[in-house]
Amino acid sequence: MAARFGRQFLRLTRVQHVLPVFALMSIAATALANETAAPVASFRYSTVGIKAGDQLAIREKPGATEKVVGYFAFDAKRIVVTGRKQQLSTNGKIGAVWWEILLDGRSSTTGWVHSRFMKLEPTKDGWSEDEGFGLTCAGTEPFWDVDFSRTTAKFGTPEGDDNKQLSASPWIMAKGLRGQFAIRLDDPNTRLFGYFSVLTATTHCTDHMSDNDYPYHATLIKNDGLVLGGCCYRSGISEAPVRRD
Repeated sequence: MAARFGRQFLRLTRVQHVLPVFALMSIAATALANETAAPVASFRYSTVGIKAGDQLAIREKPGATEKVVGYFAFDAKRIVVTGRKQQLSTNGKIGAVWWEILLDGRSSTTGWVHSRFMKLEPTKDGWSEDEGFGLTCAGTEPFWDVDFSRTTAKFGTPEGDDNKQLSASPWIMAKGLRGQFAIRLDDPNTRLFGYFSVLTATTHCTDHMSDNDYPYHATLIKNDGLVLGGCCYRSGISEAPVRRD
């Protein structure tokens, strides 16, 4: 059992090593606790519980049998996560939790890793490090999506009748509540399209349609009075300006 577990998640280099059961049980409590919540996309993460010289496999999709698209070293640091997670289940039994990561931290290329081998990196003030990064947000019934990149945003619907290329303001950070910010959206005619509010989820946000959980709640308040709700995840590096006044 232990040997199969080790081979599923790790590519072993030099000598064929296997993570013993007691080593898995001794993984930092912080990393294990994080499995129940979506990882916070504004923090950075490190690998944990991997024997020196071994590697953590990065999969194309959640699951130990999915195609391997890369590896993290046993002591990898500064790992960027999108904040999306998925808990697998087989025949009604709850299985492993997988997190989506940015492969090189500087593009939208993603992969998935077993969350058991990830831990939160400490920060100076106990709060997040990254701001202004790319975001992908979406909602259901009605279906809509917004992709943010630097100072632009693309709003779309399946019908295509309201698709727009928009300009996006800097992140306007909320006063008195960390983890919340707003973005003003304007159409090409410099008219107000609406305001977009993003709030870090206490545990996770769900769209009730997919198997994924997300790190942010999103609310789009359009200039016509329509209010749309949905979820967001990180889709790129820090790019957009941030305003605190």
